[in-house]
Amino acid sequence: MAEQAPETGTPGKNNPWYGYLPLHVIRWRLWHLPLILLAACVLYSCLTGIWMVRQNEQGVVLRFGRAVRTYPAGMHVTLPYPIETLRRVRTTEVRTLPVGFKFRDQVRGIPPSPAERQWLTGETNIVELKVVIQYRVKAPVDYLFGVADFRDGRGRDFALVKFVESVLTVLMGKVPVDEALSSGKAYLQEETRQRARRLADAIHLGLQIASINIVEVNPPPEVIAAFNDVSSAKADRERIVSEADAYAKDLLPRA
Repeated sequence: MAEQAPETGTPGKNNPWYGYLPLHVIRWRLWHLPLILLAACVLYSCLTGIWMVRQNEQGVVLRFGRAVRTYPAGMHVTLPYPIETLRRVRTTEVRTLPVGFKFRDQVRGIPPSPAERQWLTGETNIVELKVVIQYRVKAPVDYLFGVADFRDGRGRDFALVKFVESVLTVLMGKVPVDEALSSGKAYLQEETRQRARRLADAIHLGLQIASINIVEVNPPPEVIAAFNDVSSAKADRERIVSEADAYAKDLLPRA
């Protein structure tokens, strides 16, 4: 009977790994290698394919970079990376953008430039506006892929500022200065919101304007004294007319 080669010690035909690993260790590793690979694949799939979407977010699933579906808040499963990945978008957060000024300059006490804050009214008068846009993400897929960011580094949200500026330019050119300074603010806010929203929807920006708030509308500082004089003169005229009307109503019955 032929003598078998030992597992360790002397070399033999059945032990090509002599001098490195014992034969029973080699057999154990070859037997468990598929299990180790399977466990590694399962762990990798869990690490790159299980996602938690918060209550104020929606998840957009990308398959090889293309949006295929969206997920609401909760825990969700996707195919492992790089096949699929998920991007979270905050859809309930109300964001703000300034028009006619900058938040950081206002905090520092730096006034905005005249070109940034001044508008021409229908009577060729100049007024200064400060407007705040409140908006939120309406369509996550459109928001991520509908419009690219600006080349100067500003985000796609800044497109709302340009839309509101263009709409205000048109509307202010039709409104008298007295109306813009008083009763016309509500009309300007609502009409600007509706027109700017239609412009955003037309280019699939994915943003919805919640409100347009005109926080300040004033004449330029150089002519504010003249505006005040005109307002005082109008108030005096109305007072005199009212007094004359009251005198007439008292005098005519007695006459």
